[in-house]
Amino acid sequence: MASLLPAAVAAEQATVLQLIADSQTTNYLAAANLALLILEHISTFEEEVKYVWQSRLSLWSVLYVVVCGRPDERMTFLTQIRYFTLISLGMDVRFMFRPMKTSERCQQYLLAQLATSTTIMFSVDCILILRVWLLFGKGKKLLVILIALLIVETACMTTFGLLAILPLKDFADVGPFLNECYSLEVPRLITFYPLAPFLMSILL
Repeated sequence: MASLLPAAVAAEQATVLQLIADSQTTNYLAAANLALLILEHISTFEEEVKYVWQSRLSLWSVLYVVVCGRPDERMTFLTQIRYFTLISLGMDVRFMFRPMKTSERCQQYLLAQLATSTTIMFSVDCILILRVWLLFGKGKKLLVILIALLIVETACMTTFGLLAILPLKDFADVGPFLNECYSLEVPRLITFYPLAPFLMSILL
C-alpha cells in the first residue's frame, strides 16, 4: 500500500502539471488571437469608415461591412461581427489571466461565454441568410424557411450549452498557478454545441 501511495501522488502531480501547462497554452493562444483581431481592426478601419460610418446607418450596416466593387460586379459581403467579438474576446482574456475564482463565478463565466458565442453565431448566420435570400430572388417562403432554421440552430446551441454547463459544480483549484475555469467533470454534451452551426454553414 505504501508503495502505491507515492505512485498515486506522482500521477496526480503529473496531471496537475499538465493541466497548468495546458491552461498557459490556452491563455497565450487567446492573447495572440486578441492581438491579431486588434491588428485586423486597425488594418480595415479605413474601409469600415468608408462603407459603414460614412453611409446611411441601417441594421445591416451595423452587422457587416459592405464591400462594393465596380457596377458590373456582384456585391460581396465581408462578415465583420467586429466590436462585439473584440469586446467578448477581450473580456475572456482578462478573465483567463486572473487567479482562480469560486465555482459560482466559474459557472457564471461559462454561461457568459455561451451567451456571447451564441450571439456571434446568430449574427453571422443572419448575414448568411440575407445573402442567400437576396441571391435566390427574395422569396417569402425561402425567408420563412431560413428564419426557421436560424431559430432551430439558436435553440439547439442554447439547449446543449445549458445542459452542459449548469450541472458543473466543482472546478480544479490549485492555487495561483492555474487560471481559467476547468471543471472536474467532463461536460460531454458541449461537444454537440457546434453541431448546429456546422450544419447551418453547410446548408447556407
